[in-house]
Amino acid sequence: MKIIELRLRNLNSLYGDWYIDFSHSEFTTNGIFALTGPTGAGKSTILDAICLALYGQTPRLGRITKSGNHIMSRNTGDCMAEVVFESQAGRFRCKWEQRRARKKPDGNLQDQEHEISEADSGKPIETARSKTLAVVIEKTGMDFDRFTRSILLAQGGFDTFLKAGIEEKSKILEQVTGIGIYTEISLLVHERNRKEAEHLRRLQDQLSEVAMLNAEQEAELRNTLAASQTQEETLTKQREATAQSQVWLAGIAQLYTEIKQIDEAVEANQQALVAFQPNREKLQRAEQAASLDGPYATLKTTRQQQEYDQTELQKNQTKLTQLVDELEPLKSAWQQSKGDTQQTKAVLKEQEPLWQKVRSLDQAISDLNSALGEQLEAQSELSEGIQTNKDAIRNLQVKRKAASGSLDETQAYLTAHEQDQWLVENLAGLESRLDQLQQLHTQQTNKQNQILNAEAALKAAQDTLTKAEQETEIKQKAIDGCLAAVADTQQQLDDLLAGSLLREYRTQRDNLIKEKSYLEKIASLEQHRAQLQDGQECPLCGATEHPFAQGNLPAANDIDQQIDQVSQLIGNAEALQELLADQQAHLQTEQTAHTESTAKVVAADSQKTASANQLDQYQQDDRDITENIDSQTETLLAAMKPLGLDDLTQPEQLLLDLRQRLKQWQAAQTKQSDLDKKIAGFDSDIKSLEATA
Repeated sequence: MKIIELRLRNLNSLYGDWYIDFSHSEFTTNGIFALTGPTGAGKSTILDAICLALYGQTPRLGRITKSGNHIMSRNTGDCMAEVVFESQAGRFRCKWEQRRARKKPDGNLQDQEHEISEADSGKPIETARSKTLAVVIEKTGMDFDRFTRSILLAQGGFDTFLKAGIEEKSKILEQVTGIGIYTEISLLVHERNRKEAEHLRRLQDQLSEVAMLNAEQEAELRNTLAASQTQEETLTKQREATAQSQVWLAGIAQLYTEIKQIDEAVEANQQALVAFQPNREKLQRAEQAASLDGPYATLKTTRQQQEYDQTELQKNQTKLTQLVDELEPLKSAWQQSKGDTQQTKAVLKEQEPLWQKVRSLDQAISDLNSALGEQLEAQSELSEGIQTNKDAIRNLQVKRKAASGSLDETQAYLTAHEQDQWLVENLAGLESRLDQLQQLHTQQTNKQNQILNAEAALKAAQDTLTKAEQETEIKQKAIDGCLAAVADTQQQLDDLLAGSLLREYRTQRDNLIKEKSYLEKIASLEQHRAQLQDGQECPLCGATEHPFAQGNLPAANDIDQQIDQVSQLIGNAEALQELLADQQAHLQTEQTAHTESTAKVVAADSQKTASANQLDQYQQDDRDITENIDSQTETLLAAMKPLGLDDLTQPEQLLLDLRQRLKQWQAAQTKQSDLDKKIAGFDSDIKSLEATA
């Protein structure tokens, strides 16, 4: 795991809020860093804060409770530790906090709060203090004991490690170096060896129970085996014969079932015949009555004619009465005409052969006219039927011609698009392949977008790297300038001091000032100096030699001149030191900026490398997809060769066109079948009409 951030408040000597960002370039670029400071500065508190945030306890104080909290800073009302860490499970934020009542320094301690959440989204994972520790152990992969032995060693903890036993050291080293896997492998190998040895022992026990056969026993077993094989062949033949018999019996049973069904059907028909007997008699009477329809119609017509004749007879009898009444006047006329009649009869007798011939001819003419009328009427009816049939035939021929033309067009379409018949069986597979090709095109488009984004990211990383390198170069030049200025100022200072230290010149100036004061004091003691004699003790210092007794005092002007020279040198040196300090501060600033620029260069170069690798991966993926597309396209083009298609740039439109072609082909086939049936019907109707015409 890796610690990313640490926040703490009011822990031991660290009052107030504190924040450490371990992802800062100062930590990441240098690699190794140390916590330094005097005793009580809070070095161990930082380590305690990490343990407290993760596990709610510290190596020095153990678990914090509600009854006592010795890690909270004195005279404060709350304390807190929060850490952001990263492990194989992800990035997480873990926080521990405890307050006093109303956050008063003299308030009672409240229950602790311990929670863990996702670092990026802030989504809580567990907020119950009793359950948080288990989640932390799960996410970090280690409990408090392992953490304080492998990740964080408190003060005195390494001594504990040195004095620990072999087993304890092994556990710690396994945790630190990650060689625990070899212990697990060793255990698995040992367990596997034990199981295999046990399995071998069982096999050996089973083998020891197997008795070896002698030659006689082996021969006896072989004979038994041969007899068993012969018996098996016999039983197999019997089983096959039995199976065949079962098949015959099943067939016989089936026949019996069919006979039974037929008998049942006969019986049912007989019952139906008996039930139909009353209706059968009615049907016979109806059939007999139907056979009398003709005579009955004749009888009915005769009766109607009889009624008509009787009516006419009555009318004629009435007329006869009238005629009898009119007969008497006519008798005389008849007698008169009788003579005329005799004469006429004589004439008629002479002309009777002619009249008979005329009557015969008239009768023949009448018969011929009647037959001619009937024939003309039949001819008219036949002509009308023939005309109707001819019209019907013409209509059928027109329809047949239209249907034949449509059939020709349909057949021409089917002939011209014969390759579309391939779609009937292969369109489904083609759709699947086109869908796969479309998915590959979509993947390629997405991958190309990723390539564009990766190229943009690479360009941005390159621009950032170039800018950082230029900035680093500028900072380096500034550092070089600062170094040159510092060196020049240092050289001036060294030349000015001439190999001595500034404090030596200050001491010299102080000594000269003291000497000047001393000389002035000596000058003020002129009377006392005059009383001094060599060889006699000075009443003040007890010296027997008196160098200034004779008035040979050094000139005060020379000392003043020396003081002025030294003071001027000190002033110049101090000015150069201030200038040098400013230049060194500026140099430090430039060096810090250079370090940050270098870190930016490293980060930008790393980002550039990552972007280049990502771009290479995307380009390789795109090449793989392109190869897959080319392969799929080649396969599809080969599959669609019967259709005469060689363009797959628009798979969706192509699929729609193929579906439409299949639909048209199937519709044409259906239309052809319908037209064939219609034309066959037309030909049958035309033949029937022509036969009756």
